[in-house]
Order: sequence, then C-alpha cells, then structure tokens
Amino acid sequence: MGPPTEDTQNWLVSDLLFPGSLEWNTSLIKRLLPIYESDILRLKPIKTGAPDIWGWLPIMDGVCTTKSGYFHALAETNTPLVPPVSESSSAVSSNQTPFDWKANICSVKSSPKTKLLLWKMAQNALQVGESLAQRQIVDSLKCPHCGLRETEIHLFFECSFASQIWRKAPFKDSFNPSIF
Repeated sequence: MGPPTEDTQNWLVSDLLFPGSLEWNTSLIKRLLPIYESDILRLKPIKTGAPDIWGWLPIMDGVCTTKSGYFHALAETNTPLVPPVSESSSAVSSNQTPFDWKANICSVKSSPKTKLLLWKMAQNALQVGESLAQRQIVDSLKCPHCGLRETEIHLFFECSFASQIWRKAPFKDSFNPSIF
C-alpha cells in the first residue's frame, strides 16, 4: 500500500462512498485499500449525514490524549498500575494494603513535577541503574555516589548521599530515611 498519494492523503471516510449515497464504492476500496476491504464493508455509514471526524474509540468522548493512550496500553497488556515491591524495601510487609494512586500520590499537596516524580517512582519508571540494566541500556547497576546497587529506594533513602540531604533538610520533625 505505501503512503497515500497526493490525491488521497486528505480523504475522509465519505470519499469511499458513492457520491450522494450511503453505499460503499467497493471497486475504489478494492483498488486503494484491498487489505481493509472486508473491515470497511462491515461498517454501516451513518444515516444522519453527520460529518466525518477523528475519534479515539477506547474512551467515550473520542478525544485521544497521552493519559487515555497510556491507560489503553495498560489494559491491553494487563500490566498492573502498581509494580511489585522490590526486595530492597525492608519496611514492606506481606499484609500491607495495595498501593492507592489517589491516596498516595494524586492527593499530595505538591507541584505537578513532584507528583510526576512520585508516579514514576511508583511505576519503576525512573532511570536508575537497576531499571536501565533490565532494559539493556547500561551494564552497571552501581550508584554513581556510593557504588552500591542503584534502585529507586536506594536513590532516595539508602544512599549515603541521600541520607546527607535528608539530614540537612529543614523539617519540623526529624526524618529517618533508613526506615524505608
């Protein structure tokens, strides 16, 4: 098939119908889109004469967004929204409740960038040594600050560099990152 021709690049569905009717122009469909002929012919043109529009079918309003594409891709792959907790997280017990996106991230009163960072951490989507090595992007799992295995938990809580930052942060109450 290849790319559309200059004549057909802006065609709409209505251009595959006989002019002034709701019948498919089967000879045109066979010539231009032979692979999709059976799929096209199963469609029933709308009788109200509504204009052709682009529509994203997985959602009700038909508007395609990054968010709707992401959730559609998750649904197709049966990927859970919350990844399994890594073994390096010693504070997690087997009877802990599952991760709740709204309670744990969306409802946090912080900047959108902070929420994005938290979401990426919850999805194991941060570019740390462990995830980059799993994707075969880097060979080393080592933290650039201390040389230990770099995971999300290590980066934010276990690394000696992170511990120094937590100690210097101006919190009202003290914070002990080693509990993670």
